[in-house]
Amino acid sequence: MLNNCKEEDFYGFKLLLGDGYDQKISGGLWGIDVWSFINTLMLTLELKGNININHGFWSKVVLANQILLAIQIVVTVFFMNFKNSYIHQKAQSVVCCLLLLKLSLEGYQLFFLICESHKFYNKLRDTAVLGFFLGIILLIVSSFVYIKKVKKGDFSKKNYCDIDTGKYPYALVFGGIMTVKVIMNHSSETTSTLIFLACLIGIQYIIAASLPKSLIYSYCKFRFKSFIEEMPEIKKEKKSVIIKKSIKAMKANVFKWYRMPIKALKSFAGWRVKEKAPIIALILAYFETAIIIYVALIALFVFGVAFRRVYSYQLLSVPGIVFSMFVSFIVIIVMIVLFKIIKALFNK
Repeated sequence: MLNNCKEEDFYGFKLLLGDGYDQKISGGLWGIDVWSFINTLMLTLELKGNININHGFWSKVVLANQILLAIQIVVTVFFMNFKNSYIHQKAQSVVCCLLLLKLSLEGYQLFFLICESHKFYNKLRDTAVLGFFLGIILLIVSSFVYIKKVKKGDFSKKNYCDIDTGKYPYALVFGGIMTVKVIMNHSSETTSTLIFLACLIGIQYIIAASLPKSLIYSYCKFRFKSFIEEMPEIKKEKKSVIIKKSIKAMKANVFKWYRMPIKALKSFAGWRVKEKAPIIALILAYFETAIIIYVALIALFVFGVAFRRVYSYQLLSVPGIVFSMFVSFIVIIVMIVLFKIIKALFNK
């Protein structure tokens, strides 16, 4: 489809994704691994000792997730190596696209397992299937829109302007979420399950609307040499010296960014800030949010004991920790999307 387009027609993608994109990928892969770990762990816990589900089928699903998670971690560790991330940047770019696609879809497994486990009505499952396929359609439509824009020359040096060209999909994202919300209003299921489904659909739609940019960028890496980032020269130093410098830099970033989670999220949302936040800042924001949620669960448990309400002790055990990590991931994603919308509306 893009064979007739020249290199200058893809000029905007270099600016859109920015310099050092490959280094951002290698750091971002850990975020995807965290999501996959939480999803796999919750699948395993939900399956364990559950008599209401088809163990023959779901055991295979959980095993497949565990194997894929192990492969993901190995791949991530491989690309965390500075040289590997540059030497194999074509493969890294493709792997990132595949893992983003997996990230957008794998949460549905847990949702359908919960539905089968708790015997939820078919209407709720049908809503999830509808949301899933609408997300696939959005990905296809979004891809064709970007291809059309490239062919029209919207990303050429002559026509490209420094605006958020991915602004239009967010209307589709929230339109899809609101449509599903209307359908869910007629369901009698628990609020937490509905919120979970809405978050899954929201994440899928956001990735579906933005993934075509990364796909086209990967295509450019295979076709044009100018899209291949050259590895900067590094002075040869002893491994011990490099490790000490890395630890020192990490400590400095931790002490600097743990007090500024909102600023870090704004940076990752593309706001104009004095200093770009490193990936460690996003990780800190994630764990800080998870800790706050877990503390809230502890407070809820204490409240239940004090006022003789029934709150499960599991709030304080592994399920509570996993729940806190999962909700924290959702909160971080939602916050970044909100900041992106504010940036698009008010040109921040």
